[in-house]
Amino acid sequence: MVDKLDKALDKVRAEHPGFEIAVTGLSAIAARNSANMISKLNHGLTIEFLLVAVFIGLAFRSVVVMFSCILPGIFPVVASGTVLWILGEGLQFASVVALTVSFGLGLSATIHFLNRLRLESKPGVTSALAVERATVLVGPALILTTVVLACGLVVTVFSDLPSLRLFGWLSAFSMIAALVADLFILRPTSMFLINLSEKIRGVSHAKPAENKPGVAE
Repeated sequence: MVDKLDKALDKVRAEHPGFEIAVTGLSAIAARNSANMISKLNHGLTIEFLLVAVFIGLAFRSVVVMFSCILPGIFPVVASGTVLWILGEGLQFASVVALTVSFGLGLSATIHFLNRLRLESKPGVTSALAVERATVLVGPALILTTVVLACGLVVTVFSDLPSLRLFGWLSAFSMIAALVADLFILRPTSMFLINLSEKIRGVSHAKPAENKPGVAE
């Protein structure tokens, strides 16, 4: 709105070249600074996706884990952003902070599941069985934790402060979306990547054996 008003003053500037005309005042300055800070927070959240995935991959020392956590981490933010776009809310301080906090909390559940999956992935155990065991052991705790956090955050919708209401319901929605991502995206993604890595390892182990001279058929 400030930019549109400033552009509309170009005609006045052309008619009065000896004067400097600018949109100023507390509201205009606050609007410009707010837009700049929200843009930086938005870019920081995008960079956070990649950095967190790399750090988790290094912690688990696994490329499979690194790629497994990308989709479940992005899904809640994309789903929440879609809801904001549909409602015409746009990005505000409260919404960006809510997405950042929810991303961290949702990723915590993802790490717990991946850690349990790593413990269940043993020699002789198929990827499907490992994922099933991890889901049975960690799933109830993830569901209960998500419900408790979402209920605690959604209480803020009764506040008289609009930004606090936005933070509350958006955080609760993001937590639920993160749980859905862990149950319906992380599990099949992990299974697919585990099977893919096993196939790659099988091919790499089979090639030297085939090229060894003197091996009987």
